[in-house]
Amino acid sequence: MLTRNTYVTLIINGVDCTSSLAPYLIDFELTDTIDNRGDGIVLRFEDRDQKFLQQWTLGKGMSVQPIINMPNWAYPGQLLQRDCGLFDIDVIEFIGPPLECIVKATSIPISGNIKGGRRNNAWEQKTLRDIASDIAKENNMQLQYTATDDQKFARVDQKLQSDIGFLRNLCNRVGKSMKITNNTIVIFDEETLEQGAPFVAFTYGVSPYIGFTLTTTAQGRVNTVISSYTNPSTGERTSAEFTPAEPPEGVGAVDTETDRIDYEPGDEYGL
Repeated sequence: MLTRNTYVTLIINGVDCTSSLAPYLIDFELTDTIDNRGDGIVLRFEDRDQKFLQQWTLGKGMSVQPIINMPNWAYPGQLLQRDCGLFDIDVIEFIGPPLECIVKATSIPISGNIKGGRRNNAWEQKTLRDIASDIAKENNMQLQYTATDDQKFARVDQKLQSDIGFLRNLCNRVGKSMKITNNTIVIFDEETLEQGAPFVAFTYGVSPYIGFTLTTTAQGRVNTVISSYTNPSTGERTSAEFTPAEPPEGVGAVDTETDRIDYEPGDEYGL
């Protein structure tokens, strides 16, 4: 009888190493985020014979492409697969006893300036898509821009910032979401994404899952936003306050902003 099971294919630097690594793999964890952080994986291997410690070399910066395989999942002979994309190893640690090797990798490339290097740059009369495209090309990455609009900036400066830190702040200022996955910078409207059809739906007590955790937190949430800005060209001060119709339950914090808010249709953004 064909039984349902799950296993992970591990491709390291383009080479399928599953047959060598699978016997030692204890646990595989994938974190897939929707916010400005990158995705991440954690691989935990048992290492009682010290192959990872003394013989095999898994180095920081190596690429890992995990593929989750689920044979015979809904019916015999069916094979479901999830290609998790490309990740760069950035942490290797050993714990024990018993001796284990823990490998952590991120979807944000650790080579180049996208994450680690700080530099200066400037753009004039460029849109958010233009700037993101320049950064993607500089780091040998792709850009997927699905936001419905594309803000144009009179001038914007990158001052001693990493590329990802600068682009993250730029997206936040104009209400766009960004993530990095599979060597691609993705910029999108989170509200539009949330209004779309669900990718998969789970029914409690019915759907085939082992367990779940649902968490809600008040950290980072505010009840009201107050923004005020004085235009240096005209000297006019503009203020605005926003409280949603259904504010977060139990949250009373107020956020104060000083970003420019007196834009008219067709104005160029200036930060």
